[in-house]
Amino acid sequence: MGRWISAFSLKDLLVSVAKAKKGERIIKDEYNDSGGLYSEGAAFFQHMRFFGLGELEEIQGAKGKYKDSIKAFIPNEIGK
Repeated sequence: MGRWISAFSLKDLLVSVAKAKKGERIIKDEYNDSGGLYSEGAAFFQHMRFFGLGELEEIQGAKGKYKDSIKAFIPNEIGK
């Protein structure tokens, strides 16, 4: 993950996933630390998809390390 992505970002994302219902879209929340994961930390979402924890809704045409490229993460039963 990017240099500026903290453990707090990961914790906030995992809390959001834990609270979500199966199939619910987890979108960027401006009020917690997970926002950076939707741009420079997007590789973490790609790993979650690779390991079968859910699906991604990607932003088509997003360019640049600091632009959001992930619109939503959708956890499945395993991801929950």
